[in-house]
Amino acid sequence: TVAPTGAYCRPENPETLLLGKLHAAAAEVDFSYEDQDRIEAEFAPTSGVDAVPWGLWAELANFIPAVGEFEGFNAVTCGYYGTTPDHNPFLDFDPTTINLIRLVGFSGHGVMFGPFTALVARHLAEAGKQVGSVQADGVRVDVANFHIGRAYDSHERLVI
Repeated sequence: TVAPTGAYCRPENPETLLLGKLHAAAAEVDFSYEDQDRIEAEFAPTSGVDAVPWGLWAELANFIPAVGEFEGFNAVTCGYYGTTPDHNPFLDFDPTTINLIRLVGFSGHGVMFGPFTALVARHLAEAGKQVGSVQADGVRVDVANFHIGRAYDSHERLVI
C-alpha cells in the first residue's frame, strides 16, 4: 500500500509489516557494498520518538488506522537504490569497453524486466552493436529509451 505522501507498507510475514519511504541522498562516489547496511542515528527507532521510523509510522497510521496499533519496531534496514536519471535501465553496449554489454540499473525492477532484458541481450549479442528496436511477440519495440547516452526525457511512469 502506498500512501499519497509516498510512505508505503506491505506484509513481510504473518507477524510483521514492512514500512518504508524514499530518502533521497546525495551520490556517494566512494560508496561500497558494506555501506548498504549503515543506519544513521536519525533512522534508528532506538534514537527516540523524533526518529524517522516513528514519523513514518504516524504518517501511515493517518491513512491506515490499523497501522497505528502496532507493537513497535523489531528491525531497521536500509538499502541502496541506484537509479538512472529517468529510472530506466541501460540495455546497450558500453561506449568505452569493446564487446561489453551493459544490462544494469533496475534497482528492484529486475524480475519485471527479466524477459525483455533477455530478449534485448540476445539481439545485442547477435548484432554485435547497438540496436534501435527488437521484435517481441510480433511487435517491433523501440529500445532507444534504454541506450547509454540517451537524453533523459522519457521517465518511468508506474511500478506495480
